[in-house]
Amino acid sequence: MSNYKLNRRQFITSTGAVFVLPLFESLLPFSKAHAQAATDPSRLVVFYFPNGTYNRADNPIWATPTTGALSATNTSKAISPFATNYSNMIMINQYRYSTYVNNDDHANGAMSFLACPGSTAEMSAITSFDQVLADKIGKPAWVLSGGATNADIKPWDEQISYRNGVGIKGISNPGDMYRDLLGKISPTSTTPTASGLSARQKSILDASLADFAALRSTLGQTDRLKLDQFQTSVRELENKVLATTTTTNSGGSCTAPTLNSTVDTSATSTALYLPKFYAMNDMIKTAFACDITRVVTIMLDTETTTRTFATPPTSLVYNGANIAGQQSHIAISHASPTPAGYDIAVTRDRVMMQIVIDLVEKLKMTTDPSGSRILDNTIIHSGFGVEDGNHGSFVGRRATFIMGGRNMLTLGKTVSLGSYYMKDIYYTYNKLLGVGLTSFRGSSTTVPL
Repeated sequence: MSNYKLNRRQFITSTGAVFVLPLFESLLPFSKAHAQAATDPSRLVVFYFPNGTYNRADNPIWATPTTGALSATNTSKAISPFATNYSNMIMINQYRYSTYVNNDDHANGAMSFLACPGSTAEMSAITSFDQVLADKIGKPAWVLSGGATNADIKPWDEQISYRNGVGIKGISNPGDMYRDLLGKISPTSTTPTASGLSARQKSILDASLADFAALRSTLGQTDRLKLDQFQTSVRELENKVLATTTTTNSGGSCTAPTLNSTVDTSATSTALYLPKFYAMNDMIKTAFACDITRVVTIMLDTETTTRTFATPPTSLVYNGANIAGQQSHIAISHASPTPAGYDIAVTRDRVMMQIVIDLVEKLKMTTDPSGSRILDNTIIHSGFGVEDGNHGSFVGRRATFIMGGRNMLTLGKTVSLGSYYMKDIYYTYNKLLGVGLTSFRGSSTTVPL
């Protein structure tokens, strides 16, 4: 050991190479999926459910009876047909809405869903969360809409996304989305690539060889042998970890979408309500796989819509309440809280929920570069801006739920967030997505999700 002379720089550079290697982290039981997902794009989808629902504490359509794990015995009427996706969901029982919304009317509810203003004056120049997030990410947000015919259409009636106080009207024709995607997907387009776990892990040791050589020259024979053994063991460990963590992208390729010609229209056909959104979901899946956007907002219809519904799938009909021919705003949302009015609201909400489930299923089947499902790297936030469509107020009980994002969230549960605002939830999404906003609408509070 008499020749062991290690200066400060050599110690920092050579030992630093060991400590910065991600190899040891990769050996932890929980870290493999996390390490893979960290190389993939993280995304946010927001679904807005218009016209309000019935979510009274004593007989809720959406809130689950208790907090805890979601199960067949601890669920709500709105989500009970979708039990196979309980493990992909967080149901939020209660939270505070925007401080700007002091009553339960359609205007304030829709305008505040993504913007979270604190006053009317603030709304005149406000930019909603989706646009703030997209600006920070550096990719444009997609704004989509059901686009119904309205009796008394107003700016807030069809807009939840805002930039500098100006509402953004959503694209309502799947055909327009299809043609836009075809123009962006060319032979030179590629699937978003991971940052290269294999290359990075391998290069750290290789890049340190010069420092190891300098260190070796200062060592005695015994210590040189120890250093050689150390390098060999690290290389063996590196190769072992690379063999177990390197994955291929089996389903997330950037390929041109297809479109059913029957939905290539901006018409508000009752019969096309669900097929139209299913086609939009196909385009979202493609846009995510091609990394064209990472933020999407979808307004499932405008507030005070006059759209009527077609006959829903039998599995979604609650207590025999078929909503065929029922108008969403007046006939359903403004139905008095009688058993019949309650039942048709449940069926309607399930029909809208089915659109979210369709996207969930499609994102399950598509993978990111690491091999992780796109769904697991995508937070899907859905809910109502109005608590009670009949303008009653059940403070803090706007129906809201989260799906996807398994690589960022703990799913399969119901939570109560009565002390938190919606802006706190959005700030938390920013943190989970790794976007880097220091605050949103004055909030830097993290919600326990």
